[in-house]
Amino acid sequence: MVNKRNQKRSKVASDHQMISTTSNQTISDSSLKPLTNEEIELEEAVFGQAASTKGKQKQVTWNDPQDQEEIEGENQINGADGELEGVKDEELFMIDDGTNQISSLGPSEVTLPTAQPKAKPTQSTREPLWQDKSIAQVSVSLTNGPSRLKKLRKVDDLDDVAGGRAEGTIDGEEYELRLREQFERMNPTPTWLKDRKNLKRKAGDNAQVESDQSDEEKDDGGIEQALRTTGKILKVKPTYRPGATLPKGELQVERLRDANQAVTSTTKSPISAIQFHPTSPILFTASPKSHKLSFFKIDGKHNPVLHHVHTPDLPITTAEFCPSTQTSSTLLMTGNRPYFYTFDLGSCQCIKSPENLFTKSALSQSIKGTSLSRFSFSPQGQIVAFLGLRGLIQLVDWSNNIGSSQVIGTLKSNNPIKSLSWNRNGTQLLTVSHNAEVSVWDMRMRKLMSTWMDHGGFNPTLITTTDKDCGKSTGRSYTAIGSQTGIVNLYDDQDWCNDENEEDRLFGIERKPLKTIENLTTSVSTMKFNSDGQILAIASDSKKDQLKLVHLPSATVFSNWPTSGTPLGHVSDVSFSSKSDMMAISNTKGTVLLYSLGWWSKRTTKMK
Repeated sequence: MVNKRNQKRSKVASDHQMISTTSNQTISDSSLKPLTNEEIELEEAVFGQAASTKGKQKQVTWNDPQDQEEIEGENQINGADGELEGVKDEELFMIDDGTNQISSLGPSEVTLPTAQPKAKPTQSTREPLWQDKSIAQVSVSLTNGPSRLKKLRKVDDLDDVAGGRAEGTIDGEEYELRLREQFERMNPTPTWLKDRKNLKRKAGDNAQVESDQSDEEKDDGGIEQALRTTGKILKVKPTYRPGATLPKGELQVERLRDANQAVTSTTKSPISAIQFHPTSPILFTASPKSHKLSFFKIDGKHNPVLHHVHTPDLPITTAEFCPSTQTSSTLLMTGNRPYFYTFDLGSCQCIKSPENLFTKSALSQSIKGTSLSRFSFSPQGQIVAFLGLRGLIQLVDWSNNIGSSQVIGTLKSNNPIKSLSWNRNGTQLLTVSHNAEVSVWDMRMRKLMSTWMDHGGFNPTLITTTDKDCGKSTGRSYTAIGSQTGIVNLYDDQDWCNDENEEDRLFGIERKPLKTIENLTTSVSTMKFNSDGQILAIASDSKKDQLKLVHLPSATVFSNWPTSGTPLGHVSDVSFSSKSDMMAISNTKGTVLLYSLGWWSKRTTKMK
């Protein structure tokens, strides 16, 4: 049947070659016999119903020369069908995808196109499943609308009036795009999500080839980000290691929730003293106006209240934890009274000092205006030195029962003392007088060992030390002296405690400071070292926002913090946690600001 059909096709092709090419001419096919019903059914089954109409065609007319050329092209192709007589039936068919063209087909060679894998659509090429057609009809005015729309305006909107668009008016699609951009600026991609995407990308590079295209998009984003800035492309953030030196210049600081946020604003009062517990995440705040001492558990998020201590007869101006490891839960509270209170965190008992603890000759005028607010614990917590009048220092034993404390010694200076601090592992006591003379007392012999003059003599107000033994400690020991003019002199004690320089410790010699810090302009009221002696915080309560952090290894001030927008207020006290990962700052408004220091903390930090 197939051979018979091929013979008919060959005859039709030879008849078509005799057709004339003149216009309005009729093709006559009188020699072509009509197909039988059986042949028509077979042709419909093999070639389709449309092909069966060729057997019924008798004549074709055309009026267009282009149609004539198309028919002539068909005749030339059909004329080549005679060459396929020797080809097998299974070789007559092929898969055509519309992309490959076969110029010639031999009897023994048939080429099939190779199926290409379908590329996985990326996020940029994906089409949404549904689009709101009414968005294009929306018109939003950025100038006459609500005030919050001003954030979406651009510079081009002021001058763009092309296309009949009113000034400051955008369509719905542009409005949606700008809302997305504004949301991404205010809510950037979290760091943990970026890290997760990077991990998935690395896993896809090793296991899947389909992720190459998405990886290129991410790489392009990184290149764009690098080209938008002139800073360093690779910047490794320094991390804390025991014994490592803190980098200078900039400090990683992140603000946390206020330490006393659990206290309502109506009950807040000016705070005079704050301090972290030596071993636990506990912070206390003292207020002389409310006669109250409050304890908070510091976690950086909630900071709940633990306990309140009320002393009706004592306005608390100064409070301090005992540094001893055995009695570190004991706290000393003093004020403008000739007595003090101690509080034990373990038993929650508040005990008043014994009567007649101090002699009347020593504190006879303290009742009229002098207080016990100036005191200092020894590094071991065994002795407390109270500063009295006319250069008198009372030494109180703190190693025994608190209720049975007693005076074990007295030191007398020729000049009125402004401040005192311990040093040299508790074997020395340093005092500074109003004439800038620093006295070094030997606590084993209970006598004056040497004196030296503060450089410049700027009417000193405070003296503080790192409370480290320079002979045993691997860190350096420093002494800082603040003055009423805001100048702070920083001294390095390494050379001073060296035995080879013992002959230079003469009475009245002026000591040269390591650095003179002149960043404050008012009287220095607070100076605190952190736990490892790499930061010195200096502040003044006479003026607003007067606080600086000094990098001790380089004797320079950190330049990036605090900024002009840091809400410090009138700083009353500063305290560092035992690990230096947190810093608390109190002010006269009753707020305790809490900050995380990124060098010591494991948190993700953000510069402010």
